[in-house]
Amino acid sequence: MDIDNQFKIILMTRQEAYEIIDSELDYQKANADTDTHIVSDFPLSSGLTAIDVKLETAKRQWYYSKAPYPDAMEEIRKIAAICVQMIEKYGCNKRK
Repeated sequence: MDIDNQFKIILMTRQEAYEIIDSELDYQKANADTDTHIVSDFPLSSGLTAIDVKLETAKRQWYYSKAPYPDAMEEIRKIAAICVQMIEKYGCNKRK
């Protein structure tokens, strides 16, 4: 990796961000109910707890890292996918 670009923040389009979230959703759904902690059917309380745990991990990764914070962003991707799963399961109103 080029040292000058090592800490450069990469900007993405919304579509690229959605594709990354979709890839995480695919992973989570493919690995649900296997030997991992990922389950296919969980209540909102479990989703909220998973988001909280991943957020705490992301904060620790951010604290000990430098931009573009790749380890923290791994956790953010997971959080985004969990949020989508919760909306798929429980529904959500559009922003007014």
